[in-house]
Amino acid sequence: MIILLTGTPGVGKTVVAKRFSEKYGFKYFDLNEYSKKFIIAYDESRDTNIVDIDKLRNEIYKEIDPSMNYIIDGHISHFLNGDFVIVLRLNPEILYERLLSRGYNLRKILENMESEILDVCLSESIEIHGMDKVFEIDVTGKDVEDICDTIYRIINEENFRKKYIPGKIDWLENYYHLIEKLRRELGGD
Repeated sequence: MIILLTGTPGVGKTVVAKRFSEKYGFKYFDLNEYSKKFIIAYDESRDTNIVDIDKLRNEIYKEIDPSMNYIIDGHISHFLNGDFVIVLRLNPEILYERLLSRGYNLRKILENMESEILDVCLSESIEIHGMDKVFEIDVTGKDVEDICDTIYRIINEENFRKKYIPGKIDWLENYYHLIEKLRRELGGD
């Protein structure tokens, strides 16, 4: 089984994926580290590396043992093939603080907050995998153990999954003001 754990940078994917792998015996796969082999350019304006997703997708399955269970951690993991796609979501105010504490510049924070508020990882996941494989979890204020248990139940209990179908988390109405604030701080971009 392959679980693709995705979400905006800063939502807690790595902490959750590592703990989940320890707790439930899944092999942890760090997609952010692995994807460095497939960087084809750097976008200065967005302060980000551009990865050849097609090449990454073709090569990664040479690294994965089909007889083992994996949790693949990375904000681009939803571009891969897997059995379940779990999108972690986080209150944008908390995301802002986390990214600021990590030293992200305001332009990068703005990009990531817009991504979270506009459901980019979720929308891309649904577009690629369909509604049946994609589930979203609001991790705001939740303990890592609880999040891991929720993921485990999603992959094992069909009735439980219904609570986590996409579309139940909507940050747009309550948090778009944060985007406007950041735009003003950046000079109206």
